[in-house]
Amino acid sequence: MGILEELFDISGKTALVTGAAGGIGACTAEVFCALGADVLLVDINGEALEAQAAKMKGLSGQARPFVCNAADESEVTGLRDEILKKPGHVDILVNSHGIARRASADEITAEQFDVLLEVNLRSVFLLTALIGRTMTARGSGAIVNISSTAAHVSMPNNVNYAASKGGLEAMTRSFAGEWAGRGVRVNAIAPGPCRTGFTENLYKQDRYVENLLKKIPRGEIAVPMDIVGSILLLSTRAGINITGQTLIVDGGFTII
Repeated sequence: MGILEELFDISGKTALVTGAAGGIGACTAEVFCALGADVLLVDINGEALEAQAAKMKGLSGQARPFVCNAADESEVTGLRDEILKKPGHVDILVNSHGIARRASADEITAEQFDVLLEVNLRSVFLLTALIGRTMTARGSGAIVNISSTAAHVSMPNNVNYAASKGGLEAMTRSFAGEWAGRGVRVNAIAPGPCRTGFTENLYKQDRYVENLLKKIPRGEIAVPMDIVGSILLLSTRAGINITGQTLIVDGGFTII
């Protein structure tokens, strides 16, 4: 094995990827599986999840779908227990699920705020805590949480989403600080504008896209594959000395 392969080797690893039925999660699952990882695909949408697992047949690794509501503690506990039976452990956890419910600061309700925190923050806590503790017991593991540049810059109609992602990054640092000496790295990635099914309605608006491109020095709106390389970095030997960090992957969106 050459030095490049050694740095980014993921073959034979077991990776759990949430939000795996689409977007960044699905792309991450495909890349990991193509590189020889055994991938546990987790999503609340069973039909889309089965379709994604079928799409990955024939890749170097294996793909196993698990339907789970990550905001439900009993379901996450059940997922953990099922995984511990077979394959028995998780080497990499990528928390890529999330939702957005846009509302202006003048109109947002407590319910709208609570829903975002439940899905985007509480569920990530549950997965990180319950799966991460199995990693500390083994003395190794890597966790990557998908945040957003909404945690770093003000965007209209985004109070609840920004709060959920800001909290996620703070939580990431806290988990990392406690687990760094026990062989588990915990990091976050904050993508900028990215074309996924999650955001595609916005990108159908020509004026929105035109205005957005003026704010991205790279001059392009990302696609999921533009984000996955950073996730691979933080999941492998190449990122062994990185923990407690949020890597902003935004084409320069936050620097101007």
